[in-house]
Amino acid sequence: MNHHPSLNTSFRNDIIGGVVHDSYVVVERYSDYYEAFLYHKNLEDWSTLVNFHENRCPTCLYLYVNIREILRHVDHEMPRFLGMIRALLDNGVDSSKIAGLINYHSIGVEEEHIASLTGELIKLHKIRYFELEATLRHSRPTCLPLLPQYGWGQPSTSRDTYLVDTPKKFLGLFGKPFKAERAGLLRELYLRNLEKESILSCLIGQEGLEETLLHLEPFFERKVIEPILRSALGSPDDAQSLSPHTYNPSYPGYPYDTGLYENCFMSIVSETHSSVTQRASFTKEFFVTEKTARTLVNRHPFVIFSTKGFLQKFKTELGYQTFDALIDESYDYETDLETKLYKIIDAAECLYEKRNEPLIKEIVDFNFSHLERVGKEEEEKIEKFIKTTSIK
Repeated sequence: MNHHPSLNTSFRNDIIGGVVHDSYVVVERYSDYYEAFLYHKNLEDWSTLVNFHENRCPTCLYLYVNIREILRHVDHEMPRFLGMIRALLDNGVDSSKIAGLINYHSIGVEEEHIASLTGELIKLHKIRYFELEATLRHSRPTCLPLLPQYGWGQPSTSRDTYLVDTPKKFLGLFGKPFKAERAGLLRELYLRNLEKESILSCLIGQEGLEETLLHLEPFFERKVIEPILRSALGSPDDAQSLSPHTYNPSYPGYPYDTGLYENCFMSIVSETHSSVTQRASFTKEFFVTEKTARTLVNRHPFVIFSTKGFLQKFKTELGYQTFDALIDESYDYETDLETKLYKIIDAAECLYEKRNEPLIKEIVDFNFSHLERVGKEEEEKIEKFIKTTSIK
């Protein structure tokens, strides 16, 4: 048999390609090459999988990969990780051959915590994934396979310089407006008559437009928000959902039409997490995703709607620069939805008016270089972790 029946795909001598999607991954390590095998997280036939790989490569490494989302010590993903560990141990796999690759922002998940639940020391490696992904998608797009094919051609290459004179002011790719802050940003831009000077979009998810509007009723008047959503509805570059080898298909943010960034001066970003309208505690976590990373790799100035103190952590924890020397970034600590919406669009308009300030170019160039540096370091760390992890 050439492959396990539940196998999705495999990558030879391509560790990064093999671990960039949330799935189960088995890395077979040989003296002169290695091969990564990807499996859906709904895998159940662990006995066949273990027999298949152990017979092929006694030095293989079994990985739980959860890098596109935050892994928490109490959520729906932890049982998958623990279930994988127990299934492998039950099938005779030594704990030294089991490891986890998880997102850098994951909270409360440490080796000691896993050991307390399983009785075994399972190695963990935390990845600043979205920064790594942004650099690879643009510098070496072919190393991250399984991308959709679009009419506008190859995976994106980032714009290579800071642009001041652009046809449009603002780029707002707001995803699902089911989140009130995203619908609110659209509303604020339309109320200021900025929609014709911007590229704006929203994508209605599986909940549908009517359910979205009902969900938004506590925040906005329907007669105001409905025509705005209908006007902005649709992808400006025909982006589609594609992640066929995972158990939860969704649009991963790549590829996209870089003309969107070339035609706009700056980005108004609504990050995945927000502490204003999202009530669950886990949505208050500091979490940088492709939404911000794409902005950095395209040398875009930005304002970012996210959790309280996001920009401060973005600077102190991750090492990036923001525009607090030029605009009022107090919106970063605002907890009232309407006030935050007003202040963030005010900040965007102010930054646009100062677009000829030399400091803006210095900041976007610094952030681009820092992103590239982080991406290279993360790639090297992953390869070292997988290649050098010792097995008993």
